[in-house]
Amino acid sequence: MKIIARLLVAAACAAFVSCSTNPLALGYRAAPGVAKRDWVNTNPSLVQPSMSGHGGSVSNYTRKGYRVIGYGQVNMRYEVDAQNARMLAIEKNADVAVFSRGYLGKQTERVAVPVTTVQANNYSQYSNNQQYASQASSGGQATVYQYENQQYKLWEHKTTLLRKN
Repeated sequence: MKIIARLLVAAACAAFVSCSTNPLALGYRAAPGVAKRDWVNTNPSLVQPSMSGHGGSVSNYTRKGYRVIGYGQVNMRYEVDAQNARMLAIEKNADVAVFSRGYLGKQTERVAVPVTTVQANNYSQYSNNQQYASQASSGGQATVYQYENQQYKLWEHKTTLLRKN
């Protein structure tokens, strides 16, 4: 019994560490009114329908007595691995993770690209109340930027977590 408890604690810690950097956790929202349960499911199922079939898969599970405990949707510049959905399901104590991703296409953004660095010196003269003249100089570097269009790929990721009632 102690060995099983230690394994569960180790799995929960591993899930917590990996989910702290899990990109799917960024867009995750817990469903209201979800009761906590005493035991942890360390091996949730992973279902990967197409993006258009995501809602249908969730509906199939809810008809079988499962309840949505949380959901999320994030758009990222890279494709997230489905195992991140499994790790999120372990962290949130779900029985099933329905995960879909779809390519949204190329996006364009304007970014500032440094072109050159210029050394700048400024000189100024001033005088004080006793008519003494002084000269001060200050120098620094200024970077010149050019704006360019850069393209990147955009991916949509959808996750729904379910638990058996």
